[in-house]
Amino acid sequence: MGMLLKNRFVPILLVLLIFGVGIYLAYIYTFSERAGQETSSERNGASSLSEASKAAVDAYLRGHISELSTEPEVLGGKFYVTDIAFLSDTRARVWYEDGHNAFKAEFDFFINADNEVREVNFRVIQRN
Repeated sequence: MGMLLKNRFVPILLVLLIFGVGIYLAYIYTFSERAGQETSSERNGASSLSEASKAAVDAYLRGHISELSTEPEVLGGKFYVTDIAFLSDTRARVWYEDGHNAFKAEFDFFINADNEVREVNFRVIQRN
C-alpha cells in the first residue's frame, strides 16, 4: 500500500516542481529585462532645446566621443555613439561603444546663441 501511494504522488510532485521552476524562471527573466530599462520620463527629460541646438550637441558628441570618454578604447576599437537623450537644456545622456565595451554617460554642456557646444562635465555612469 505504501508503495502504491508513493508511485501516485511522484508524477504530481514532478508537475509541481516543473511548474515552480517555470514560474521562477519567468520571474527572473522579467526582472532582468526591467533592470536595464529606464522610465520614459528618465529617458525623455524636460528639454526645451531647439532642434538646431539638439543637432549641434548630437554632432559634438558624435565627433568628440573618443576625447570625452574617461574610459579607453580597447583592442583597436573606435568609440561611436549609439543613442542620445536630452535630460534638460544643459544635460544629455549618451550611450556609446567601441565594439567591445558599451557605456552610458551623462554629459553636462553649455550651448551659446551660435549653437556652439562647450563641454562642462562628462562622466561614465554605467559600463556593460
